[in-house]
Amino acid sequence: MIRKIKSLFTVILTLLAGLSVSLLFCALLVTSIDVRPLAIQSIQLFSDYKLQIEEPVYVDVYPELNLKITGLTLSEKKLDQMTDFVEIGRFDFTLDTELLMSEGQFSGDINLQEIDLHLRLVSDQLTNLDRALASNTNLIGRMTGEISLSGEGNSISELMDNLNGKMNMELTEGQWLNYDIWHQLRVARSIYKREGSPEQPITKNNSTFSIKASGPIESSIFKNADFLMKMPYTLIHGRGELSLIDGLFDYSLRATFEKGLTSILNLSEDESLDFSSATLPIRVRSDGKTVTFRPDIEEIFRDEVESTLNKQNDNLKNKIRNNLFNW
Repeated sequence: MIRKIKSLFTVILTLLAGLSVSLLFCALLVTSIDVRPLAIQSIQLFSDYKLQIEEPVYVDVYPELNLKITGLTLSEKKLDQMTDFVEIGRFDFTLDTELLMSEGQFSGDINLQEIDLHLRLVSDQLTNLDRALASNTNLIGRMTGEISLSGEGNSISELMDNLNGKMNMELTEGQWLNYDIWHQLRVARSIYKREGSPEQPITKNNSTFSIKASGPIESSIFKNADFLMKMPYTLIHGRGELSLIDGLFDYSLRATFEKGLTSILNLSEDESLDFSSATLPIRVRSDGKTVTFRPDIEEIFRDEVESTLNKQNDNLKNKIRNNLFNW
């Protein structure tokens, strides 16, 4: 069964939702004491996770609800031992309670610093992240970074549709289960070249990769202009957009293969030439059910137009130069 592939932003916010609700509920009851014990007990009572918070947590309720947490760690059980799942160096949450009570309008912001997610495979084809959220990200590795968001609206759903801010994240030692990225790139190229699809490798590719992505968030859309992915003998770069609401994404990427990969993947001469020069833009999209790799026709057309214009400029320069010398 295939479920929606959720965005990593939504994943992080969802993981913290239960914690926030528990702490905010405690804040309505007591505002002058450390609410850590209540929050920790709530998490352990209603889940299989263990919560640790380094410093005392005090909450202001009015006119703004201010929640500040330092040194948060959420652990999960693995082989009868607790292992770190989510670590956050600093978690700040603000909600304008006066505005909410007087006008019924939601206005707030959230700031997550020193995020550290440990994504692991806990059973056959199931990661700890997907088990916790009933999602299908299929990602394992270690994700670090920071996210800042603010928004307002007349309802929670309207607020979620109007989130603005910025994000900077990095994934290391990553693997995308059930997806052979090299093969998907080659298939996309073969579609554009109208060639037969390359044969699926007999042995599964388990190579790890790293990803860096940063950029602004506008109306709950992450706009990533500097996507960078590194794999053995491979560099993938490009730009795209990712929805925080439903996890749908649309990226235009270019892949460069080093010579060492030619023999490993048994590339043809044409494949090796195309990927060594990164001349073929590839569109990677998620429709909520599947992820597709296809040639980016719009970007290819743009490249061809630019190449034509450059040639015309060169020809014009040569004509001017010849006329000057022949004067």
